[in-house]
Amino acid sequence: MIFKRIRESIRDYPRLEKTLILFHSCFAEIRFLCHAVVTDKIFYTLKRKNCSAFLGLQTISAFEETSLDVKTPDEFRLWLDNKQLDYSEGMWTFYIPPQDPLHEHFRFLKINYPEDAGLKILKDFSPPHKARYTNPLVRFTIGYILKRILTPSPVSLVRVANYLYNKNIGIKVYDLAVLNTQQRALTCYIVQHAGGKELRENDYTQFIETITELMKTREIAAISDRLDRIKDFRAPDCNGNLIYSKKDGRAVYVDFQGFMLLNEDKIIERALNDIGIVNQKETTGEQAASILSRCAHDLSSIINQPIQQHWALATEMMAEASVSVKGKVVYDIGCGPGLMVYNALINGARWGVGWDRKSVVKVGTKLMLSLGATRFTMNSVDMISQETDFLKDIPSCFKQEDDSILFCLNQPETIDPAQYLSRIPWKYVFLKGNEGEDVGAVKARLNENRLFRNIDILTHKTLMKCGKERVMVLFQRDNSTL
Repeated sequence: MIFKRIRESIRDYPRLEKTLILFHSCFAEIRFLCHAVVTDKIFYTLKRKNCSAFLGLQTISAFEETSLDVKTPDEFRLWLDNKQLDYSEGMWTFYIPPQDPLHEHFRFLKINYPEDAGLKILKDFSPPHKARYTNPLVRFTIGYILKRILTPSPVSLVRVANYLYNKNIGIKVYDLAVLNTQQRALTCYIVQHAGGKELRENDYTQFIETITELMKTREIAAISDRLDRIKDFRAPDCNGNLIYSKKDGRAVYVDFQGFMLLNEDKIIERALNDIGIVNQKETTGEQAASILSRCAHDLSSIINQPIQQHWALATEMMAEASVSVKGKVVYDIGCGPGLMVYNALINGARWGVGWDRKSVVKVGTKLMLSLGATRFTMNSVDMISQETDFLKDIPSCFKQEDDSILFCLNQPETIDPAQYLSRIPWKYVFLKGNEGEDVGAVKARLNENRLFRNIDILTHKTLMKCGKERVMVLFQRDNSTL
């Protein structure tokens, strides 16, 4: 305000006004640099995080768009205009909302993502591991160079977006992908489109209060030194970035590049604590205390026992049978915290769908998002039974898939899996036998159902559970005869 008043008073003196603007700009640049140093933001990327080995491992989807022949943002803008696509353009990105022409020109959207998916394409025309969200060619100043340094990589920004979504103030990111055009590789976020009625009277105030409280936890920080100095955080709608989402019934902030995560170890620890608390409610005494202690300090303890054992055996068995999760939809009944699905996404699965109790799904979803996973859906069920309607929870774009993989390793022994396997579209299924069952007994149980008389055993292994041996079998179904 003081700067504006002084500038207003010297408008009749152009040279003096120019000098004032230059001084003010230099002061702002120096203040931003000092802020980045004092708050430790500038050194954050150099710090090693204990959980870094587990973060952002979901494979980046790749789609061929050879009909798109562009080398620069200007050429891409012209292409969008020629194709009569509705879009909005920011300083760093193009956003193309869901619309019929979008699915005509980017056909991968319809078969891989929900109908409300839009495209957010970076103007830095490079693949995700090389691209930066901010463009150094916009302004060559200390402030913009520093902003480029502080802004997380496209892969890390997925976790920023997931954090905001977890806190109910951000949009859902469905995926991070690379679009391979004739001449360039484009970095693209597939995001849930936010659109609906106008903001309510208190939406802006609630958002600012929420993000301010979150920043006090030192888990997240704004890239800028002062929110009130940046137009993307000013009333009434954060420069168009705060939008009321009709689907979510709340206002969401769509421009996640303005933030960075400061303490991902703490975020993961909090998610693991939540999982430990859920497990604690279902166990007693020393077992519960041990689970909670391990969860609070070591992500690998959650992964290794018994999920990693299941995944290691499944990997061996798929290799023997020449089966791969790459490009396939993966289902997991009794998914727990979702880490079998996470392992599948690491190895190239197209999407993951899991089912478990509501309390488990809630904390599992939080952990999966914190790890940087996006291509998954976790569904809560009161109890897995013959009546469970699995099909209704599967995204519509995958309901006709007949090449999927189903993990059925944690089903209750009192429930015959043959009673509900027919409700999920799969080609391969991993089943764990009950105590004392051999491979033949597991197959015989399935063959009792006429829908599973066309299955073959591809391979099997033995695993240990609670000190007892269980057989784990990989079956293949001939879907052509169904």
